[in-house]
Amino acid sequence: MDNSSVGRVESVRSETCVITGLTGVGLSNVVTFSSGATGIVLGFEHQTAQVVMLEAYDKVKKGDLVRIISRYPVITVSQNLLGRVIDPLGRALDGHGDIDTVGAVTLPVEIPARPIYQRAIVDKPLQTGYALIDSQIPIGLGQRELLLGESKSGQVDVAIDVICNQARLRTDTICIYVAIDSEVAVTKRNVERLEHAGALKQTVVVFGRTASAASLNYIAPMVGMSIAEWFMTQGKNVLVVFDDMTRHAKVYRQLSLLLNRPASREAYPGDIFYLHSRLLERCGAFNEHAGGGTITALPIVETSTEEVTDYITTNLMSITDGHVLFRRALANKGLHPPIDSGFSVSRIG
Repeated sequence: MDNSSVGRVESVRSETCVITGLTGVGLSNVVTFSSGATGIVLGFEHQTAQVVMLEAYDKVKKGDLVRIISRYPVITVSQNLLGRVIDPLGRALDGHGDIDTVGAVTLPVEIPARPIYQRAIVDKPLQTGYALIDSQIPIGLGQRELLLGESKSGQVDVAIDVICNQARLRTDTICIYVAIDSEVAVTKRNVERLEHAGALKQTVVVFGRTASAASLNYIAPMVGMSIAEWFMTQGKNVLVVFDDMTRHAKVYRQLSLLLNRPASREAYPGDIFYLHSRLLERCGAFNEHAGGGTITALPIVETSTEEVTDYITTNLMSITDGHVLFRRALANKGLHPPIDSGFSVSRIG
């Protein structure tokens, strides 16, 4: 990485741009523009670098100078994140002032999954507080269990309840709630539920707003996972809820199309499977050499119909260790949780 190198913006398209002349630039490098905006290098084409802008993208114009400022995007992590609502750059959004960085560490938002020799057997259950799940579809600490169903079929409510139940059951599980491309009113309501249940004090909320740059929503789940990994290295059991992966896939599709990347099925880029698999492979149970904690993931996906044949849905079903299927028809009958246990499975628990 050459911090002294200076490039120039060749073209701008919405929240993306193409830069040229920046020697030594690498994938995931963070760059800054002469206008004050920042961005992440997402790809290359010929002698140019493709950049997605994190903020102030409306100020970037053709001809602006560009410099590399870091090898990869980072997040500052500490115990002080508990009980707070932050954006994907680690800035407080809850109106309670800046987050104290005393004793904090800085971590890259994306690192490779830990190798097999640092992993342990998944042999302890996650207590969800739902008898149907805990008895028929048990989830282990370190497992990845997909929550899928149509819109308003109850999977988000159940995921929030599982976090709330960690406080009610008096577990010491640290929870990370990642809201991706979410409306302010919806996330505010979910945070209020956590606070009312007494679960917010052991939860970190990473909030990617719909009104934010698409690139912030793109990195939001990686930020949540990096926070989870830090707590895992402290020997903690960590639960991460991704709400939801369908919106994350659409955000990545939007950025890829703006960068003129070849589209595959349903216009998604060809590496969408790799994007989600390398994220969820960071979960697991780990031995004492890696910190001794666990990371359990509950990724949420919204299906377009009752069928589970959507591209992103089937991708995530193949990546995860099981799935819980929610039916809107059951929810309309007043059943809670509206889970179709006959079509749900846990491959580990």
